[in-house]
Amino acid sequence: MPIFSGNTSTNAASTAYDIPYKIKYFSVVNKSGVGITVNVGVLYGSTLYYITPYNMTLGAGETLYASEDILVLAGRQIYLSVTDSVDYYFDLE
Repeated sequence: MPIFSGNTSTNAASTAYDIPYKIKYFSVVNKSGVGITVNVGVLYGSTLYYITPYNMTLGAGETLYASEDILVLAGRQIYLSVTDSVDYYFDLE
């Protein structure tokens, strides 16, 4: 399974795969010099299921990470929404 990674200052969505997969690990690093708001979820159609606390705040230079298996069902996308510059990395299996 490919890795979903990059950088954004607004939002990003992964490919919707036709098979279930797991998020093995993910990190979101605040690259801005100020605090930002971050939301990470699984998107299905127009419904977003959050996998992190809603409107989580990351201080300048802080990292949000998780290293637990999160099952994503077929047809769903990983969705990331932020208020300023971040680098993100999702290891998928």
